[in-house]
Parts: sequence; structure tokens; C-alpha cells
Amino acid sequence: MRLSNNGRVLGQRRKSYNSKKKKNKGHQDESNGGKSSTTGLMSMMLMLMFVCVTFNTGIMNSMMNTNPASLEPTNDAAAVAAVAPSTIIKEENHPKNTSLVIVIGNLRSGEQAWDTLYKNVLDVNRADLALLIGEEPNKNMSQPSHSNSSMFERAKFVWTFPEYEDWADALDELTNGRSWRQTHLPYLEEKVKKGGLFGGIRGFEGSGLIIFAIRWFLSQRLRANPELLEQYERFVITRSDHYYLCPHRFVELNLRNQTIYIPPGEDYGGVTDRHLVVSRDDILDAIDILPPFFSNPPERDDLIHNHNPERLLKHRWLEKGLRIRYHPRTMFTCAVRGDQTRWRKPRGAVPNVPRLFLKYPTEYKLSKKVCGSRNETSGNGTLL
Repeated sequence: MRLSNNGRVLGQRRKSYNSKKKKNKGHQDESNGGKSSTTGLMSMMLMLMFVCVTFNTGIMNSMMNTNPASLEPTNDAAAVAAVAPSTIIKEENHPKNTSLVIVIGNLRSGEQAWDTLYKNVLDVNRADLALLIGEEPNKNMSQPSHSNSSMFERAKFVWTFPEYEDWADALDELTNGRSWRQTHLPYLEEKVKKGGLFGGIRGFEGSGLIIFAIRWFLSQRLRANPELLEQYERFVITRSDHYYLCPHRFVELNLRNQTIYIPPGEDYGGVTDRHLVVSRDDILDAIDILPPFFSNPPERDDLIHNHNPERLLKHRWLEKGLRIRYHPRTMFTCAVRGDQTRWRKPRGAVPNVPRLFLKYPTEYKLSKKVCGSRNETSGNGTLL
């Protein structure tokens, strides 16, 4: 007998059967050994009941295949109550991230560099990732395929912008027409055709226009999705071809009072355009570079003195009242063979990182100095 309850039932049945049997036997003795037909019939009925009870009990045990005591409702309720609170606590311990790192431009440099972005930027700051990348590679440049990039798996947002053969077409969109070609283009051809500031227009050197046009595309995304400015308190605008030697703890930077942060180096008389840490209150001002130029006479921005992207960027930020500070540089720009580039070619191998090349040795030296001393935290930075 496997089940205690059933055991008790079977025992009761046996007791009843045996008592009947004894009674019948006594009756037979009193009747001089005569066999009563009534007693025989009763015995057969009792035996049949015994067989039915035993058979049904076996079926129930096979179907349940467990001890009935383990299926008490109070035990199930206790198990549910024990699991539910831990699920709620888990949700409470993982609030939404309040920092968004936005990688703009084309995907370059490969998984070795991107792994350092995940480890030394996203993870240490509990930040989300957004990509703003070109719809298709420039047909005039060779570029490895990054369609299987881990960046797409890691990114919470993926946005695209058109890749123009002539980025003057992007200015048509930015200015809502072509009138700038009569009011501003002649001035640009005279003053900055060879300075890199409006590179991207056919016949102009450099990539300055592309840099600022992508920021304008970003501003349109943010304006169209105001919930992003509600969720995220701080933003990092950067590139995909940075290698982070050690943690870049940007959440420790003080962004109050219109303060923005950039790494030192490669400023060319202005400020670097490759990396920016900015609050949600100031991000739209910080990326609003081109529209003021085209809404005013071209002479207003004095392109004779602000003739490259770095100088125009500094000029615009100071004009808007932004306070520019340096944070310690923990990253340098790198490349792999076949990377798309509009300006600087690789200049040497990255020490101790196979198949990776330096683009700006000064950046590497500065980041090596910071990370080598393990003094990557920044405080309030250095005021520019």
C-alpha cells in the first residue's frame, strides 16, 4: 500500500469483509453446516467492492505520480508568495538608465575597439547606446562590412541619415531650399574651400560640413522624440573608432551651469569635435552649429579666423554661453585595415593590440599617460 490514506481505506474494507466472513461462518455452524446462498452472494459483492476500490486507487496514483500531501493548496500558495516578492525587488533594483551614449558617423575600427566602449564607457556608467549612422557606405571608399556588428545588438536606438555624394544637398534640406547657394556658397568658396570647414561640398577639402550636418540630423531626432530628453539626464556624443584604455567615468562630471566636457588634444586652435559630454539642458545648443550660420550673413561668423571645424565649434559654444572644460583623456582614435576615412590615414600600429592602427599619436600619448597612472577620475576638469 503506497498511500497512507488509501491504506486506511483498504484496512477498513478488510475489517468489514473479515467480520462478515466470521458472522457467516457462525451462522453456518448454527445451521448444521448449511451454506447460505445469501451469505455467498454477500461475500461476492464484498470481494467485488474490494477489487474496485483497489483498481481505482491504482489509477489515481498513476495519474498523480506524487504524494497527495505535497499538493496541499496551502503549500502552493506559500511557494507563489515566496517567488513573487523577489521578482518585484529585482525590478526595483534596476531602474532605467539616465545616460545615453550616441555614436555618430560610420562604424569603424571593429570589435576590439567596440569592446572597450562597452566595458569602459557603457558598463561603468550604466549607460544606454544609440547609433546614428549612414544609410549606406560611400561608394568612392572601401570599407569592411559591419552588418553583423555587435554594436547593433548592444544599441537601444538605431537611427540613420542619408549618405550624399555631394553634401551641399544636405544643406538644401537643412535650410529648406537652395537660396544659400546664392547667398552663402560664393563666400564659402572664397574663404574656406581649402580649410576643411565645409568639406563634403563637392570640390571642398576635409569633412567639416559632414561633421556638423550629422549633428543637425541628431538634433532633429531629439526634437522629434522629446521623451529621450525626459529620460536621459546626460549625453555623450562620440565616434565608433575610439579605443578606451581605461574607464571614462563621465557620470562623475559636474554639468551644472551650462558646463560641457571634452578631452584635451587635437583642438587645432579650437576644441575637438570627436567627443562631448553634455547635459540634457544644453545638448541642443551644443549641436546647433550650422543653422545660425545660414540664418545670418556669412560674414557674421568671421570665417577668416574660424576657418576649421574646431575653431567654429569653439566660437559657437562660447557664443551660446557654454562653459567648456576638459576631462582626462582615456581614449584615442584608431583604425583597422580597409576602414572608411574622409580625412586622416592610420599612422602606425597600436602597441600590444594586434591589427589595430593609430590615427592621432598625440591622443594615444595623452590617454596612456592618464590610464597608465590609473588617475582616470576627473573632478570638475580643467576650464578652457
